[in-house]
Amino acid sequence: MLKKVVAVALGAIVAIYVLSHTTAGSYVSTAWKQIRNDARQQVSIKFEIERLKNEVTRLEPDISRNRSAVAAEKVEVDNLRDEVKNLKAKVEEQKAEARRISTELKNGATAVSFNGREFSADDATKRLDSILDSVESSKRVVASRERILAVREKKLETNLKNLFAMRDEKQKLEEQLTELEATYSEIQLQQTQCRHQFDDSRMANIKQSLENLRNRVKVEKADVELQNDLGGPSEKPKANGDVLRRADRVLGDEKVVEK
Repeated sequence: MLKKVVAVALGAIVAIYVLSHTTAGSYVSTAWKQIRNDARQQVSIKFEIERLKNEVTRLEPDISRNRSAVAAEKVEVDNLRDEVKNLKAKVEEQKAEARRISTELKNGATAVSFNGREFSADDATKRLDSILDSVESSKRVVASRERILAVREKKLETNLKNLFAMRDEKQKLEEQLTELEATYSEIQLQQTQCRHQFDDSRMANIKQSLENLRNRVKVEKADVELQNDLGGPSEKPKANGDVLRRADRVLGDEKVVEK
């Protein structure tokens, strides 16, 4: 059973490789692309507009998530900025204290006060050396935090621009879809009017035919009226024999006229 499964899998792999690296593969790929294009063309314009409107609406949760992420990042940057500010202030305090001790020692002081305590010149010198170490260490920390802050601020600025750009692009897409939908509605209205115009043409033909038929009836009626006015249709001329026989009857002549 395992051998059969392996054989089928190998056969499928070989078939995929052959299709991917031969002319047959090119035909299959092209046919599949054509099928996808044809299927896409079968989707109605109205449905596609509604689909895109739905997709644009779904951008709002994406914008909301990005906005929340940028807001959290802004808070972190603000906190880092405050941290750098506090570190700098601490360095300045340490430097001021070091200057004070150094100045007193340079002026020949035998004892130096520090935090409410008196230190001998030797102990004060050691204390000064320790403060200087702290100053240098704090300055390195400040420099490191400032580099990080610069990177984070630049990233925050970029993300803010992207967030506003995404919002603006969403608005543009909404406007473009609204305009496209209005244009398509106008086209549909024009198509409807064209169909109505065709129906009006049919009706006009019917009306014209009816008018022609009415005129024919009028002509027939006028012809009949003219016939009546003219005394009806002319009589067929009588034969000579008929006229002569009528004359005999009318005149009382008994002689029979032969044909």
